[in-house]
Amino acid sequence: MDWLDKKIVTRLLGNCRESYRSIAREFDVTCPTIKKRVDRLRQWGVIQRFSAELSQEALGVDWVLADLRTSTNNGRAKILQQFADNECVGEVFMLGGGRYYVFAEVCPSERKELLSCIRQLDDVKSVDISDIMPIRNGVINGDCRFTTRGSNIKLTKNQTTILRFLTSNARMPVNQISELTGFSAKFIRRVIRDFIECDAVNLTLRLNLPSSGRINFILKYRLNEETTGPVDATELITDIYPEEHWFTFFDPDAEDMLHYMTAKSITDVEHIFQEINQLPYSEGVEANIIYSTMKSEGRTRSFLQDISKKVNSESKGLPLVMDNRVSVSY
Repeated sequence: MDWLDKKIVTRLLGNCRESYRSIAREFDVTCPTIKKRVDRLRQWGVIQRFSAELSQEALGVDWVLADLRTSTNNGRAKILQQFADNECVGEVFMLGGGRYYVFAEVCPSERKELLSCIRQLDDVKSVDISDIMPIRNGVINGDCRFTTRGSNIKLTKNQTTILRFLTSNARMPVNQISELTGFSAKFIRRVIRDFIECDAVNLTLRLNLPSSGRINFILKYRLNEETTGPVDATELITDIYPEEHWFTFFDPDAEDMLHYMTAKSITDVEHIFQEINQLPYSEGVEANIIYSTMKSEGRTRSFLQDISKKVNSESKGLPLVMDNRVSVSY
C-alpha cells in the first residue's frame, strides 16, 4: 500500500460514491488506474466494503476508549467474543502484552454497563475508560436538513429504505436500487445527494488497515496545551507524516492525543517516536504496535434491523423513537 493508495482511500472515506473519473482527474492518473487500485485494496481486505454509517452525533452516542490490561494473552479469544457480542463496541485493538484498546460508541445510560462488562472478563488487571473526541481535518460541518449536531435524526420511510441498501453497499448503482425498491432514479439520486451533503449519514468505507502490509500503531502522548491545541497538533502531525497519519482522537480530560498511524518498518516507527518525543508540546510519548483488530458491524446496521422488527410497514404519520437516539417519520 503506497501513497497513492492512501490518497484514494482518504477520498473515498469522505464520499465513497465519488466517481473514479473525478478522483483520477484530481491525482492526474487514468480512471482504470483508480479502479485497479481500489479492486486491489478490496482483494487485500484493506477495503472491506463500501458502507453507509449514521454519525455518532445523529445516534446520540459518544466515543469512549477503554484501555484494558490483562494478566496474560491466554484468554484473548474469550475476551474478543464478549466484545463481539456487545453492540456498543466498534473496534478492538490488540497491542500485545495483554493490553487492548477498546473503542466504543455508548449512550449515557450504557457507560456503566460497558464498564461492568469489561471488569467481569477473566484476567483483567486494570481498565481506564475515558471520553474521546475525533478530530477531523478538512471536514466542513455545514447545516444538515436531517439533523444538527447533537440532535436526533429524522428520516422518512423511503429514505430509511434506501439507507438500508446503502449500508450493505454504498456504491450500489442507482438503477439497481430502483429495481429493488420501485423508487424513481431521480428520487434515489436526490436522497443520496442529501445524505452526502448532511452531517448525519456518512457514505464511507469499512477499513481494515492491518491488511495493508504496513505496521499499524497508536502514537499516544500528553498534550502541553500551553504550547499548542489538539487541532493544531493534529494538523502538524498530518503535515509532517502525510502518508503515515490516518486518524486522531483527543481525550479532553487527560489531554491525551491518540494518532492512528502506519509505517513501512519498525525503524520508521522508532524514527517517528523519536521525532514526536522532541516536540515541545508532547509529554510521555508512547508508540503501541497494533498486532490485530476486531471490528463490529456498528450501530447503524443494528438500528435498521430494530426498525424492521418493531415497525409495521403500513403505519403512517407516527414517529418512531429508537432508544431516544433516532426518530424515523412514517
